[in-house]
Amino acid sequence: GDTMSHTIRVSAVDALGETDETVAASGALADVPALLGSATGTRWLDESVVPRVEEAVAASGLVDGVTGAIVGQVAVQAPEQRQGEPSVVLFAADPERMGGFSAIVGSQGEELSLGDLGPSEVYLNEKAAEELLVKAGDPLIVYAAGEPSPARVRDVVEFEGAATADSALLVPLATAQELFAHPREIRTVLVSNEGDA
Repeated sequence: GDTMSHTIRVSAVDALGETDETVAASGALADVPALLGSATGTRWLDESVVPRVEEAVAASGLVDGVTGAIVGQVAVQAPEQRQGEPSVVLFAADPERMGGFSAIVGSQGEELSLGDLGPSEVYLNEKAAEELLVKAGDPLIVYAAGEPSPARVRDVVEFEGAATADSALLVPLATAQELFAHPREIRTVLVSNEGDA
């Protein structure tokens, strides 16, 4: 029992990274991906809630990051490798609001930003790259809401906070809003506390 409790706790901490609280439209959710808004039935929120949450926590002095996010399941194909993954976690947040959250670390050890991505570029985590047999520069097809969108791998990265210990794809919030056809909407607001608060 202790071993299982420890394993679950470590997996949850790895999946959430520096995210300490989430704000979502639906009620209590059961698992880590659900906590970050990928559960079926989670409603979309207008992104105007982000500054409202930021204002509500500002006086506490305990928060060092607030961002709107979309975390959801997508299917991904690597056409040149003839590989596919039916369930990859797409993580999207506002690049300008990622201070305080886990760093995105590139394949050369450098810190990257979602804002570095060009049109149709994505980051993959190592697990997704291994499963799809891809590397930086390889083309992908991302299926969000059933629609195919061409993409290219910008880099294979390390990132704790994509709400998964499994395969993940990272893009800026605006890209995910376009992929899911929900302009100016988010699934959740992520909050990072100062230090270990």
